[in-house]
Amino acid sequence: MLCETVQTLSDADFKRSTGVRRPTFDLMLTVVEHGLRDFGRPPKLSRADQLLMTLMYWREYRTEFHIGLTYGVSESTVCRTIRKLADCQTRSQCEGLNKIGTAGWRLNHRALARVVL
Repeated sequence: MLCETVQTLSDADFKRSTGVRRPTFDLMLTVVEHGLRDFGRPPKLSRADQLLMTLMYWREYRTEFHIGLTYGVSESTVCRTIRKLADCQTRSQCEGLNKIGTAGWRLNHRALARVVL
Protein backbone atom coordinates (compact mmCIF):
# COMPACT_ATOMS: atom_id res chain seq x y z
CA MET A 1 0.00 0.00 0.00
CA LEU A 2 1.73 3.14 -1.19
CA CYS A 3 1.41 6.49 0.50
CA GLU A 4 -0.54 8.03 -2.39
CA THR A 5 -3.23 5.37 -1.92
CA VAL A 6 -3.44 5.88 1.83
CA GLN A 7 -3.65 9.67 1.55
CA THR A 8 -6.93 9.36 -0.39
CA LEU A 9 -8.63 7.45 2.45
CA SER A 10 -11.02 9.06 4.88
CA ASP A 11 -9.61 9.97 8.30
CA ALA A 12 -11.23 6.93 9.93
CA ASP A 13 -9.91 4.55 7.26
CA PHE A 14 -6.46 6.18 7.42
CA LYS A 15 -6.30 5.51 11.15
CA ARG A 16 -7.58 2.00 10.60
CA SER A 17 -4.96 1.19 7.97
CA THR A 18 -1.90 2.84 9.55
CA GLY A 19 -2.67 2.74 13.27
CA VAL A 20 -2.10 6.49 13.68
CA ARG A 21 -4.15 9.57 12.91
CA ARG A 22 -3.26 11.67 9.88
CA PRO A 23 -1.83 14.63 11.90
CA THR A 24 0.32 12.18 13.88
CA PHE A 25 1.57 10.61 10.64
CA ASP A 26 2.45 14.07 9.30
CA LEU A 27 4.38 14.92 12.47
CA MET A 28 6.18 11.57 12.38
CA LEU A 29 7.07 12.20 8.75
CA THR A 30 8.48 15.63 9.64
CA VAL A 31 10.68 14.09 12.33
CA VAL A 32 11.89 11.39 9.93
CA GLU A 33 12.64 13.92 7.18
CA HIS A 34 14.63 16.10 9.59
CA GLY A 35 16.39 13.14 11.20
CA LEU A 36 17.55 11.23 8.12
CA ARG A 37 20.24 12.55 5.85
CA ASP A 38 20.47 11.96 2.14
CA PHE A 39 23.63 10.43 0.75
CA GLY A 40 24.58 8.02 -1.99
CA ARG A 41 22.06 6.75 -4.47
CA PRO A 42 18.53 8.15 -4.10
CA PRO A 43 16.18 5.68 -2.36
CA LYS A 44 13.54 3.90 -4.41
CA LEU A 45 10.87 4.77 -1.83
CA SER A 46 9.94 8.22 -0.61
CA ARG A 47 10.26 9.05 3.09
CA ALA A 48 6.46 8.81 3.39
CA ASP A 49 6.51 5.31 1.89
CA GLN A 50 9.37 4.32 4.18
CA LEU A 51 7.40 5.51 7.22
CA LEU A 52 4.28 3.74 5.98
CA MET A 53 6.30 0.56 5.46
CA THR A 54 7.61 0.76 9.03
CA LEU A 55 4.12 1.32 10.43
CA MET A 56 2.88 -1.64 8.38
CA TYR A 57 5.61 -3.82 9.87
CA TRP A 58 4.87 -2.72 13.45
CA ARG A 59 1.09 -2.81 13.14
CA GLU A 60 0.43 -5.89 11.05
CA TYR A 61 3.41 -8.07 12.00
CA ARG A 62 3.92 -8.86 8.33
CA THR A 63 7.18 -10.46 7.35
CA GLU A 64 9.83 -8.32 5.69
CA PHE A 65 9.61 -10.60 2.67
CA HIS A 66 5.90 -9.86 2.13
CA ILE A 67 6.33 -6.13 2.72
CA GLY A 68 9.15 -6.18 0.16
CA LEU A 69 6.82 -7.80 -2.37
CA THR A 70 4.21 -5.09 -1.74
CA TYR A 71 6.69 -2.25 -2.27
CA GLY A 72 8.84 -3.89 -4.94
CA VAL A 73 12.03 -3.90 -2.88
CA SER A 74 14.18 -6.65 -1.40
CA GLU A 75 13.77 -8.11 2.06
CA SER A 76 17.10 -6.62 3.11
CA THR A 77 15.96 -3.15 1.98
CA VAL A 78 12.85 -3.49 4.17
CA CYS A 79 15.01 -4.54 7.12
CA ARG A 80 17.43 -1.62 6.66
CA THR A 81 14.60 0.87 6.23
CA ILE A 82 12.79 -0.24 9.39
CA ARG A 83 16.03 -0.18 11.37
CA LYS A 84 16.96 3.23 9.94
CA LEU A 85 13.63 4.80 10.89
CA ALA A 86 13.70 3.24 14.36
CA ASP A 87 17.25 4.54 14.86
CA CYS A 88 16.20 7.99 13.64
CA GLN A 89 13.45 8.05 16.23
CA THR A 90 15.83 6.90 18.93
CA ARG A 91 18.47 9.48 18.01
CA SER A 92 16.04 12.37 17.86
CA GLN A 93 16.72 14.78 20.65
CA CYS A 94 13.09 15.69 21.10
CA GLU A 95 11.17 13.26 23.24
CA GLY A 96 8.20 13.94 21.02
CA LEU A 97 7.93 10.46 19.66
CA ASN A 98 8.57 7.41 21.79
CA LYS A 99 8.36 3.90 20.40
CA ILE A 100 6.07 1.67 22.40
CA GLY A 101 6.96 -1.95 21.75
CA THR A 102 5.82 -2.84 18.27
CA ALA A 103 2.71 -0.68 18.39
CA GLY A 104 4.39 2.38 16.90
CA TRP A 105 5.06 5.80 18.37
CA ARG A 106 3.45 7.71 21.23
CA LEU A 107 3.13 11.40 20.51
CA ASN A 108 4.00 14.29 22.82
CA HIS A 109 2.91 17.37 20.84
CA ARG A 110 4.64 19.98 23.02
CA ALA A 111 8.07 18.37 22.82
CA LEU A 112 7.71 17.71 19.10
CA ALA A 113 6.62 21.29 18.38
CA ARG A 114 9.85 22.60 19.96
CA VAL A 115 11.95 20.53 17.57
CA VAL A 116 9.90 21.01 14.40
CA LEU A 117 9.51 24.76 14.84
